[in-house]
Amino acid sequence: NPNTGACFAWISITCSLLILALRDKICLKYNIKKPLVIFLIFNTIIQLSVCSLSNSRSVLSTVFVMVTILSLFCLNKKLLYSIKNKVLKGVSMIVAVAISVSFVFVLFKAINIGISYTTLLRPAEKIEVDETQPNTENELSNSALISEAENLKEEQENLMSSSETVKDQENTELSPKPKNRVSTEREYQIQDVSNGRFEIWSSGLKVFLEHPFTGVGNKNILQNVRKYLSAEMLEKSPIMAANMHNNYLQVLVAGGILALLSLLAFLLYTIVNYLQIFIKNEDTFNIPQYIKILFGFIVGMLVQNLFDSNLFNFMNLSSVIMTWMFYGYLSYFMDNKSEKRYIESETSIVSNQ
Repeated sequence: NPNTGACFAWISITCSLLILALRDKICLKYNIKKPLVIFLIFNTIIQLSVCSLSNSRSVLSTVFVMVTILSLFCLNKKLLYSIKNKVLKGVSMIVAVAISVSFVFVLFKAINIGISYTTLLRPAEKIEVDETQPNTENELSNSALISEAENLKEEQENLMSSSETVKDQENTELSPKPKNRVSTEREYQIQDVSNGRFEIWSSGLKVFLEHPFTGVGNKNILQNVRKYLSAEMLEKSPIMAANMHNNYLQVLVAGGILALLSLLAFLLYTIVNYLQIFIKNEDTFNIPQYIKILFGFIVGMLVQNLFDSNLFNFMNLSSVIMTWMFYGYLSYFMDNKSEKRYIESETSIVSNQ
């Protein structure tokens, strides 16, 4: 599954970034500074290629959110306070975010285009013909090829005579691809911008309205949603609607409104609480990097789950374990009782250095 593979790749990138942020402490303990850094950089490059080639828009949204949060953290709070004009301050933040997001988009496009040309580096295979063999088979194959070529020529003339076919070709072929270039575009079973998600979401909401308080349970979602799906969806992806491809809608349909409200209350309480801690801190720039990375990853995953299900075991168990483990680490570092003293001590250490 491209979305699952991209999610694993992004978790691997996050682990690499966290270890790089903690490399001084790790390297002092194990004395592996240079090999570790080289390995983590190489791993990050490989996993970025996996994310890019997957063409997973849900994971791309996670990357955008995480990069946006990290770019805002990189803006020194004192620098922002030095700008007294609120409009200019807001424009500065928007420009910084736009530059960061544009960089990610261009990077992913560049990776896809670069990999699409890798086959040009491979030498062409030579076909050797054994001239010692009799030519009877060759003559038969040549006559078959000639007749096949004549048939293809007739079909081509018929196609060229049809103006509608020519127009369709002009619309679909926006730019000719160089010879031997590999296509890195992802093929979707359902040809719409959401890959069938809009239809699944609307069907899920209809099922929720039938069972608003108790839900239908995870294992019963597909059989309840099928009656609202189109014939095309049932034919091309008969089991795709077993998952709502939206974690919050999944909880709503499976467990009812009370289950969703409980989940949202927990998530909003923790995230808003962490944001207040960041805002109250005098110098956001000096907050430890691993805390920023964890916070950016968690918020990015919460956004990604608007299009996938990686908070609970609906899609893959490994990403669920890693996500909640990172959430636990972030909660430990941002605990209300000890966070202020912890942040101040870390900030003073960085300032002294």
